[in-house]
Amino acid sequence: MSADDTKSRDRAARTDAWEVFNKAINSLMVAHAAGLLACVTLLKDYKEDTPQQLKGLGLFIGSFGLGLVTAIISSALLLIVRTQYLRGSGQRESHYRGMILTCVGLANVSVLILIAAILLAAYKFGTL
Repeated sequence: MSADDTKSRDRAARTDAWEVFNKAINSLMVAHAAGLLACVTLLKDYKEDTPQQLKGLGLFIGSFGLGLVTAIISSALLLIVRTQYLRGSGQRESHYRGMILTCVGLANVSVLILIAAILLAAYKFGTL
């Protein structure tokens, strides 16, 4: 196997991984944005005579907003990593691993925030 074959297989494998990761991050952004939109819609319709169950909506707005921001940052980092790798800079391998781990870490934080917000919503509003 030649060095060109190895480089071509490596590039194809990374491109496939980037596509899967990009779809996952985009799904996270949609999920957080939908949660944020639902909270803002509830807040818009919020009136003084509304039951006490809607109090504390700011926690959900903050959770979905923070999750959305972490997913956006992770997506931006993934685009930077792809650009640097495909551009072919000489030091790309030294930065690649750290940046990919950062992207995955931020995506995991976003997933944890989403799960926490969903569980909190189920607990808080499960009695309605």
